Amino acid sequence: MITSFGTITLASFGVGSNVLQVVMIPALGFSQAISTVVAQNIGAGQIDRAERLGRLGGVIAFSFLSLTGLFAFLFAARLVAVFVPGDPAVIAGGAQYLRTMSPAWGFRGFSWP
Repeated sequence: MITSFGTITLASFGVGSNVLQVVMIPALGFSQAISTVVAQNIGAGQIDRAERLGRLGGVIAFSFLSLTGLFAFLFAARLVAVFVPGDPAVIAGGAQYLRTMSPAWGFRGFSWP
């Protein structure tokens, strides 16, 4: 579907997606770590502690991803230029993609297991 908008849009989306993946891969790792700790506490019968750890993990993930999203929003063009240093049209499109997506990154901290 994106290819129907042209090559600049496709390249912009690709670069924006690469930046997003650089951020989200560590977030997924953190999510898996929190899931493991919560599951261990459930298995040990410490349900209250598991609940507190789940909430704490969500707050940490939300905070980290929100700050990262703010950074990506403020420096979107510079981040995109790392991937395509010589193409102003793709840099502008990729920056627009990041500025559109990054405000919601914090909420992704609550969306993984």
